[in-house]
Amino acid sequence: MYKHDVSMHAYSLLFVLCNMMFFSRLLALFAIISIAYADDNDGRHNKKKKAVFSVEKNGKCQGEWTMSEMSKEDEVALNKSELTERISSLEEAIAALQEEVAALMKERTTPFSEDVKDLKSQVAHLYHAQIVIQINTASEHNDIATIVNLMNSHLSASQVQQQGCAALRNLAINVDNQASIAKMGGIAAIVNGMKANRDQDVVQEQGCTALANLAVNVENQLSIVKVGGIATIISCMEDHRAHAGVQEYGCWALRNLSANNNDNQVSIDKAGGITTIINAMETHRPRADVQQQGCAALANLANNPKSQVSIAKAGGIATIVSCMEAHRDHPAVQEQGCWALWNLAANNTDNQWRIAKAGGIDTIVIGMKAHHDHAGVQQQGCAALRNLAATVEIQVSIAMAGGIPTIVSAMKAFGDHAGVQEQGCAALANLAVNADNGVWIVKVGGIVAIMSGMAAHVDHDGVQQQGCRALYILSWSPKVALLIEEAGGVKVLEAAYKCEYAEDALLNIRKAYM
Repeated sequence: MYKHDVSMHAYSLLFVLCNMMFFSRLLALFAIISIAYADDNDGRHNKKKKAVFSVEKNGKCQGEWTMSEMSKEDEVALNKSELTERISSLEEAIAALQEEVAALMKERTTPFSEDVKDLKSQVAHLYHAQIVIQINTASEHNDIATIVNLMNSHLSASQVQQQGCAALRNLAINVDNQASIAKMGGIAAIVNGMKANRDQDVVQEQGCTALANLAVNVENQLSIVKVGGIATIISCMEDHRAHAGVQEYGCWALRNLSANNNDNQVSIDKAGGITTIINAMETHRPRADVQQQGCAALANLANNPKSQVSIAKAGGIATIVSCMEAHRDHPAVQEQGCWALWNLAANNTDNQWRIAKAGGIDTIVIGMKAHHDHAGVQQQGCAALRNLAATVEIQVSIAMAGGIPTIVSAMKAFGDHAGVQEQGCAALANLAVNADNGVWIVKVGGIVAIMSGMAAHVDHDGVQQQGCRALYILSWSPKVALLIEEAGGVKVLEAAYKCEYAEDALLNIRKAYM
């Protein structure tokens, strides 16, 4: 027998002792009724019982009762008067007990059944507290199997499920543990625990967090889907809309499940996950953590063309722009918001216009200026402006919003950051399609910024490709082509001879001298 089994018996004994006073007072009543209804006439019992009772004046029955055998002579001697007297005594005892029961019930502030229920709840709570201790101990020793077994054995115990999910959440930070938890049935245990405790927000929050950590593993993404994880996450978010923690970690879990996984992106969209994420962001507008994870989830989902449309139809673009405006001082919200707008604008003219009309261009530029020292904001901001600058009208809008000097400033500030350089060059390349923008790029030092980035990242294909493309488009103007040559552009382009646009840019420079 386990220690917790012994404790369970102890708690049960406590329950009996706590209520013994009440039951002892009723015991006499049960005995009296039993005797009163004994069959004295049908001949089935050849032995009779007698009882002695005493009733005190205060109405409390203290009657001591005994059972003894009656002889044949005693049975004959029992005359009518004695029977009458005995029946009278019984009636007095019953009346006294009835008064006692009534008095006891008046003293109770709650129904007896409620007290029993409350006591049982306390016993269960203490019992499950021991299981929680076992889970914590198992977590300290990396004993995943024990945690999973305890969760499976106490499915409806919210205490156990909460702590089990929390333990697996922490263990899943380790890459090796992510695979081990899946192999030992931990993913199914988490999802089943969430399903069995849908009304417990703490279980849902910890479950979502655990699934978010586990979904970092690509194989686990598939395992989570197989046991119904996507539907479970979305359901719990719908059930607990007012709980910021559930919304944050639910968005986080959907974010990780949709990362580089087209099938999951489609599944989340079909299950209504996009609307759920947007609702979470709208409901918890003041919460930066919810906005951050919501934007990140929408960014991953927007890698799928169909999801791009779904997000736009559900009002996601306006929600993203609004949350960025509401949290201008929060770099993570700005970074994830720019990332979401970047993906939403990719090869989607309708979304590009929606973003522009929603004020997205100004919002991106303002965010980049406010966090000029944050590489992530600069990279994602440049990338968003890059995809938006696909039409002449939006190219002009970006320039009017101060986007060109903002991009160049980002490239100068983060010369050693390949991501900023690649996206900055790509954005300037798209903007330079407009001749007026080309002039502006030159004025704010764009040519030098492009060539510096290429020189600093000679082994980075993305920087080299986008840098050559930017210089090629800028060199459409003979005057700018000459400026590129004067700044040492020929040497930079020759070093990047393998790039698609390098030779074309060099050809434009030669033509400019003719």
